[in-house]
Amino acid sequence: MSKLFKLLSIFLLVSILFQGLSTKTQAEVIQRNSYIVLVKDHSNESFAKPYVQALLSVGLRLQINWISETIDWSKVKVVIIPEEAASSLEPQLQDLLIKETNKGMNIITEGPSDFAGKLGLKINPEIINVRDVVDQMHKDTAIHWNEQLKMRVFSVYQGQTFVSDKNSGSPVISGGQIGQGKFIYLGVPLDVKDSWGIDRFPFFHEILFDYLNMQSSIKIDRLSAFIDWGYYYDQDPEILASRLKNMGIQKVFLSNWYSPDLINSFFSKFIAAAHVNGLLVYSWFELPMVSKAFWDEHPEWRQKTASGQDAHIDWRYLMALEIPECMEAVKEVIKQDLDAFDWDGVNISELYFESPNTDFLQNDVITPMSDNFRQTFKKQYGVDPQEIFTLESQNYFQKDAKLLQSYVQERIKLITKHHNELLNYISAHAWSRPLDVIITNVDTSIEKELGKEIGVDMKELLALQSKYDFDFVVEDPFTLWNKGPDRYNMMARVHNEELLSSNTLSLDINIIDRADQGNRPTMRQTGLEFTSLIAEGAKNFKQIAIYEPKASNLDNYKYASYALGSVVSSTSISPTETRINAPTSFIFDTGPKGPMYEASINGSQWPAGGTNGIMLPKGNYTLKLTPRDEDDQLWITNFNGELLNSTRTSNGLTLTYNEKHLKAVELNKMPEAVLLNGKRIEPTIYYRKGHFVIELPVGNNTVEFKGISTKVNVSIEGKIVEFTEPPVIEDGVALFPLTDLLLALKASFKWNDEFKSVEAALNGYTIWTQIQNKLARANGADIQLEVAPQIINNRTMIPIRFVGEGFHQSVEWNNDTKTIIVKHK
Repeated sequence: MSKLFKLLSIFLLVSILFQGLSTKTQAEVIQRNSYIVLVKDHSNESFAKPYVQALLSVGLRLQINWISETIDWSKVKVVIIPEEAASSLEPQLQDLLIKETNKGMNIITEGPSDFAGKLGLKINPEIINVRDVVDQMHKDTAIHWNEQLKMRVFSVYQGQTFVSDKNSGSPVISGGQIGQGKFIYLGVPLDVKDSWGIDRFPFFHEILFDYLNMQSSIKIDRLSAFIDWGYYYDQDPEILASRLKNMGIQKVFLSNWYSPDLINSFFSKFIAAAHVNGLLVYSWFELPMVSKAFWDEHPEWRQKTASGQDAHIDWRYLMALEIPECMEAVKEVIKQDLDAFDWDGVNISELYFESPNTDFLQNDVITPMSDNFRQTFKKQYGVDPQEIFTLESQNYFQKDAKLLQSYVQERIKLITKHHNELLNYISAHAWSRPLDVIITNVDTSIEKELGKEIGVDMKELLALQSKYDFDFVVEDPFTLWNKGPDRYNMMARVHNEELLSSNTLSLDINIIDRADQGNRPTMRQTGLEFTSLIAEGAKNFKQIAIYEPKASNLDNYKYASYALGSVVSSTSISPTETRINAPTSFIFDTGPKGPMYEASINGSQWPAGGTNGIMLPKGNYTLKLTPRDEDDQLWITNFNGELLNSTRTSNGLTLTYNEKHLKAVELNKMPEAVLLNGKRIEPTIYYRKGHFVIELPVGNNTVEFKGISTKVNVSIEGKIVEFTEPPVIEDGVALFPLTDLLLALKASFKWNDEFKSVEAALNGYTIWTQIQNKLARANGADIQLEVAPQIINNRTMIPIRFVGEGFHQSVEWNNDTKTIIVKHK
């Protein structure tokens, strides 16, 4: 037996709570903390807009100042000087800026000017044409401008090139150093005036964060992501869950149209790992497609096109849900799926009739045309709807517009009917876990013709919210993908006018390669376009979901949380105090390696904070930060819901929230007790990287976490095990209930009453042990135990290391959290 586990046993015996070593950290007071843009005067503020808009999308707020204003340059960290202002700087101001740069201020400027020369740039008379550029940190991303620009060739002595011309190799963006400060020079303007600042240098913000150490302090880790198993099947599900957590994802919509034999193992591991990481996982259905297997098994229920062919359109295999037997079978599929895994919700997505970028009236595309639909339509209108798409028929749609309109309306009614029936089924069923329900569909309020083509009326679908509790996610119509981020303002205006919904809808943004790049610099939305879409979406929608076939540029998601955080405004009023105006809860980012802080809100202590930042509530208040040491108090280090309030108690803390689906709070230590509205509960608890993730029930609740547990915790595959019998010490060895361990590991086992022995198996590994016998067996090999298994209070007690290692599991001890960690190798 290892010394580590002997120490553990001693700990159990004497119940000593160890104190961790703490290192006192000091806050670095940064005098230079403002970012400004210089312009000539009020009439020229449009030149500042590209910088203001682009950098706001990553949480950097710029103040616009005129050249003539008096500015305290000692407090300026970065000054941006667009080309029109740079050429207008008086020599005295130029010299002052150079002096401040030597002291540590940073400068961003663009275009040839006397001031650029004073920075040390050599501007050559040679002029080149630039249209295709290469970002040195993203060489695999082709960047092509909508227009060709002329640029004076330049060089920076001992400088660094960030972006270069693809054809000549000449620098387009470079940086250099002057004394303690740095500068960045753009050979051409960031973008045209009054623009979003996203159409020339998609990764400009990364240069500022990395080279100038510009920082955003506010982020919101609340993205939702559509994850298609077909793009991730070859990845480790546990690593994927952890990566999604680090990308700022809170909800995962996991594709559910593959055969169970392909996905069951992946789904089980992924959902378990997601819950350990505080993620919510929803079953994502793409009806009227069920699965390829369902299509193969039930040819009699396949949807038909007007040409009489089976409706395999684009990538989906469409089923005729209007056939009662088909709908009942689909409900059974949904039931089996929702019962099979610990889902947090269900997303009925894109339940519409296909129109894959074609004329929807083509007879080889248009649906529905099942026998059931044809008979129903003919009974009501006296015409077989197939004739509407038969050129020779007198009922052909070009000859009878009224009949075509009737067909279009019946399609819309049918889609609404399908949603109603499925919502009724899901809402009426008593599931093992409370399920949040989401409907995702195309925004047909803004693209009404598209609504006719796919059979969706948003008003009708939203009207179902009077009967069922569900959220609605509007899908960004593909017809708008080439437009700028302000399309979301336009969409929101239409929603408010026609749907009477203000910030009650969520938004699905599709990040895919565009057929037409349009004015954008890249084929796929990336960099500043990506963050600008999220930032503008966050202003107008409740939540933002992302669909990307396979998230390849992780840097996008690194800044996505700051894009969401752009809805929060903060104003520094002293080195330690900030005025906050927040429409939602957020994280005040203190940096991954920075000191920990204790926060107070309007003078009251706030018990939420950790190494990665401080969870803060919505509202208007003054935030004060004070450096703190690691201590033995409970702290909220994360919460995946809307944090309404939190208070420090004499021996713990409270958390108040109001949520309609399960939530999870992360604490730095294991609490001794959890009280829900004053009553003790035993919640599911997970263990993640030295923290404890506690699942919380739905409702308007105040949860109190009392005291810090002195017990040893056992985490098996990330889940804290609740034992039916506490561990005991025999000869310095800790023994745990065998049945509890085997059930937590999901091992099969058999008790032999005659020999008082147990044989268990897990994933091809086997163990055998016998009461009062130190000789055990693991995978055919004899194992000598230091203490023989015993029966105590009708429980078989056994050393945990033998069980774990016998099943090829790693068994580790974390002294700081007093936790035994058992997980597969």
